[in-house]
Amino acid sequence: MREKKYKVLVLEDEKEDSIQAMIGERFLASDVSPKRAETIRFLEDKPAFLIWDTACSVADTERFMEEIHICEIPLLIITDSQENPILADLVGAPLTLILIRPFSAEKLAEKMHAFLRQIIKWQLERIAGKFEYKGRKLVLIVDEEQMTGTVVRLYLKDLYDVVQVRSCHAALEFMEYLVPDVLLADMELEIHRELRKKEYLKEVPFFYFTSDRDRITVLRVTSAGAKGCIVKPIQKDELLIKLKEELGNSEAAASDEELITMVSEGGTLGKQDKPHILVVDDFSMALKTMKVQLEGEYQVILAVSGKQALTFLEKHRPDLIFMDVEMPEMNGIETVQKIKENPLWREIPIIFLTGNKEKDTIYSCMSLGAVDYMIKPVSVPKMLEKIRKVLG
Repeated sequence: MREKKYKVLVLEDEKEDSIQAMIGERFLASDVSPKRAETIRFLEDKPAFLIWDTACSVADTERFMEEIHICEIPLLIITDSQENPILADLVGAPLTLILIRPFSAEKLAEKMHAFLRQIIKWQLERIAGKFEYKGRKLVLIVDEEQMTGTVVRLYLKDLYDVVQVRSCHAALEFMEYLVPDVLLADMELEIHRELRKKEYLKEVPFFYFTSDRDRITVLRVTSAGAKGCIVKPIQKDELLIKLKEELGNSEAAASDEELITMVSEGGTLGKQDKPHILVVDDFSMALKTMKVQLEGEYQVILAVSGKQALTFLEKHRPDLIFMDVEMPEMNGIETVQKIKENPLWREIPIIFLTGNKEKDTIYSCMSLGAVDYMIKPVSVPKMLEKIRKVLG
């Protein structure tokens, strides 16, 4: 879960040892004057919760409490005694914590964080139904029809904390209280437009559910700033690999990264009598499949991006490169252009992989000096035949 400073309003009299000063480093705290408290409209400026020091009196307590109830504002009450008559007005408040003086700044912060955990759980259940937060990586799914989201949640429930909502509005409300480690949403919802509007959500990594992976779809996903697309119907292995790569917990991705690191530091790639084939594809299942199909006869090196492929080439020269065309950030054509610009690399034979059968795409690939291209899904016999033809 990503760190986020939560907004807290503090209702107290002015004094040197103010509560606002005690919590200022941990929360986005702002004070509310007693006069303003009677007319405050929480819907305009809703905090995660309100701290009310009862030493600060409000003229119309009943009206003030009604506003808190209507807007469902969690309330942390600071009081000198459990017998304080104001506490009787708290019956029916949505969520309340009472803290009795004296206490230290550390004790206050501890209570506030414990209260915040209760608030998060309460808000999650209010927005997304019953939810058990176990402190694992958090995945938020936005799916109007719920069918795809339900399947995904079943696939992920043993590995991550997963919350599913039906609309962008619910997702944004949810993220006011808890920022997810990764967001999954149907592409047609265009939730990226909303993420860009809020500073603390701009860096949230997200994947879009799509019905296909054609060139236009890939361009839409990339331009939206998504980490990639997950094609429906959802394949469990593809989903898990993509998420584990993003959340830094994929054995497959880790082994690939270790391999790239090893060769960049001058290490070896195993048996030198086998031809080395570099396979570049952002689709992890494609990489895994190619590795299984080729590693009997060849030494296979995997790269999940054009940038990673170029890093590998700085220290090692493969005998052949398979290059996917549609990749985010730096696509296959851009990567090959950089390879051909380097005199040390330009003679390495390259075979393009693409799911796009358009003549313009194929012409662009071949005009860069590629030795061949293959249309996905790749036929294993044809692939082996092309490799033998190139390597002799």
